[in-house]
Order: sequence, then structure tokens, then C-alpha cells
Amino acid sequence: GAGLLVGNFLCARLIHHYKTIAGYDWNAIWGITTLASIILMIAFVLFFKTEKSLETT
Repeated sequence: GAGLLVGNFLCARLIHHYKTIAGYDWNAIWGITTLASIILMIAFVLFFKTEKSLETT
């Protein structure tokens, strides 16, 4: 969906930003995308909790 499209554009800009004459700085690219994934995972865990049912069936 839209999130995948936006994420793809952001990753393309990130990769282009860390391109040098010698090549790509993959450590920075993977580090930033990993950190963003961890932050998004924590946000989902905190904001999308399901309420537990009081009934036990």
C-alpha cells in the first residue's frame, strides 16, 4: 500500500545520500533502516494494544 511506497522512496533517497565515489556506505544504510524498524516496532507495540477479554472461555 501507501506505506510500502513511501518507505521505498525514503530508502532510495537514503541510499542515494550515502553513495560515495568509492561506493555505498552500507553500514550507515543498514544501521539507519534497522533503527527505523526498531522504532516503528516499538510504536506499534505501544499504540496498537488489544484489550484482553474479561471472560475466560
